Amino acid sequence: MRADPCDLTEFDYTPVPIETPSSRAEYGRGQVEPAERAVPLRTRLLAAADRLLAAP
Repeated sequence: MRADPCDLTEFDYTPVPIETPSSRAEYGRGQVEPAERAVPLRTRLLAAADRLLAAP
């Protein structure tokens, strides 16, 4: 969202310009923590989907 061309400052999203290598790296670092926090949810969702697909 922070690299989006839309102005989201009213929602407390400070924009990150991704035109330079350092700003792209900053943006990438900002993606790691939410992705790591989402691992347990993704795991549970996949297990639920597997159970549904295996149901008779």
